[in-house]
Amino acid sequence: MRVAVSQWRNRVAPLFDASQQLLIGESSGYGFDVEIIGTLNIAELKMENKVQLLKEAKVDLLICGAISKELETLILNEGIEVDSFVAGEIEHVLRAFSVGALRDGQSYSMPGCSQVRHRSRHGRNRGSCKRRNFYKEADYAKRR
Repeated sequence: MRVAVSQWRNRVAPLFDASQQLLIGESSGYGFDVEIIGTLNIAELKMENKVQLLKEAKVDLLICGAISKELETLILNEGIEVDSFVAGEIEHVLRAFSVGALRDGQSYSMPGCSQVRHRSRHGRNRGSCKRRNFYKEADYAKRR
């Protein structure tokens, strides 16, 4: 299994859409060690090019912070699993992945996410970190 982690200053990048580098690793699967095999520069790439690069690198799982719904959908359509709303130092996140604890509880969830993070696989959302709904001012005024 090939794992990609969006990286920013030795931490998981807070927003995948704006991240500039991916750390690539190999693993036997969730709960197994990850061996780092390299990095990919994704700075200034358009959304479609980031997805294409993930596909060409044969990535099976993307671990990232927040991600736009549009980009997440493009990645999922390529058969790549997404573990989003992850926060923390890369070393700690990969260690949690290797012992099977990354998806447990709030230890590596971004602030504001409840007990289980947002996880998407093949278009199905799991977890309780919901995307915020933003309303136009007119809609907000009607609610008052």
